[in-house]
Formats: sequence, C-alpha cells, structure tokens
Amino acid sequence: MVRTGDAHGVQENLFTAVRLLLDYDDPRMVSTPTGRLSLLPRQSQDNRTRSEPASAMPSGARGNPPSTGPPAPIRHAERLDPSIFDFPVEKMRGGYYSDKYFVRARDLLLSRGCGPSVTMQFFQKRDAVVAGTDEAIGMLKLCLTDGYDFGDLDVRSLRDGDRAGPWETVMFVTGPYPAFVHLETLCAGVLGRRTRIATNTRAVVEAAWPRPIMFFPARHDHWRVQTGDGWAAHVAGAIGVSTDAQASWWGSS
Repeated sequence: MVRTGDAHGVQENLFTAVRLLLDYDDPRMVSTPTGRLSLLPRQSQDNRTRSEPASAMPSGARGNPPSTGPPAPIRHAERLDPSIFDFPVEKMRGGYYSDKYFVRARDLLLSRGCGPSVTMQFFQKRDAVVAGTDEAIGMLKLCLTDGYDFGDLDVRSLRDGDRAGPWETVMFVTGPYPAFVHLETLCAGVLGRRTRIATNTRAVVEAAWPRPIMFFPARHDHWRVQTGDGWAAHVAGAIGVSTDAQASWWGSS
C-alpha cells in the first residue's frame, strides 16, 4: 500500500493480487489471433444499460472528462518495450526483491514437480487512473523462473491511462504458478506506485483546468523513481516534467 497526500487529504491505492487455482474467463477479455496478450475492449458509455454496474465495464467506457474539461488521459497505442525499464533481470528472477514467502512457495513447488495453473488478479480499492501495466508486463516477459517463457502465460490487462473503478480487476495473469509467483510482489508494487502518481496527477490536472500542469517532483523523492513516475504523470495529462529521466520513456527531454 502506498499513501500520498493530495488535494483531498491522504489517498490510498492498494493493489492486491488474488490467486485462484482455476482458469478464469472474463467476458470482457478477448484473445487475439496474433498473440496471448490481449486488451479489454472499449465501448461508448452511451451503450451501457442503467442496470449494468460501472465495475462491469472496461475503463474506456467511462470516466473520460466532459468536453469542457481537459483532454482524457493519454493511452498510447503501443506498449512500452520491456528493454526500456532496465530491470536487474537476474536479481528479479532470483527473488531478490520479492517477499520471501513467495520465493519459498516457488522452491517448494519446483522441488515437488508441481505446477498448478493459477489465475492472479490485480485490483485496487478506489477510482484510479491506471499506470504501471507496461512495466508489470515487462517483468512477466523478462523475469520468469528459469525454464518458463512468456508464451506459457495468458496475460490480459488494461492499458496505462485507462480509468478503473473500485475493486475492478486491472490485470489477469494465468499460467503455471511456479513461473511467476515471485513476481507478485513486484507487479503489485509498480502498479500501486505508478497508479498512485497517475491518479493524483490527474486530480490536479482536472482541478486546475484550463491551466496546464507540469510535474516537478525530482527534488522530493529518490532519483531512481524519476523515469516511471514521469511516465505516470505524462499519461495522466501533465504537459511537462523537470528532468530528462522523467521524459525518457516517451522519448522527450
């Protein structure tokens, strides 16, 4: 859980992973003929019936600001390439940054030759502008347990810049549990932090409209968070940042 101050006091963004020992099929999730990584469909809010809860709708179907407000959060057409994150792959794969009980669970499963199929769901408690999905998927592509490949997983996810309601699942990961159990800590962490930055930045963008907002946090936080936090502020609608690192993921300076 990451806590941060905003215009309304302290906001909590809690990303939780739920592990289900079964295959999960959500009708909003569609598979693509060219790959296993699929996106939630988007549809007009006008097409939603009154009886359908917001949590049953994809993020693109709701939450875009009215025409008198700022432009909607930025939703890039292509996901960020995993190489941009500069992960310490071997340390992540080995469990160096993971909660120890996940690493021990993996070791136990591997020692017994067990590989149950699990669906992991990541969700949050509050309305949010989602960020960190590209980063989490990058971990799944590069940092799985030795002997496993991203093709062994079925990953279905919202996109950075989408809006999500309370308890709405942001990402599903299905596959052999030993392959990715150690990445639960890391995926929840990046989704929590980046979404917190995007959500709070978006609140300021909307409150300040039509005045533009720039994101200048570098002197207030650790230097290693600049790249991802800058990206999260960018998708939320900040028009500029204060360092080259903060702008690097979308190729600006």
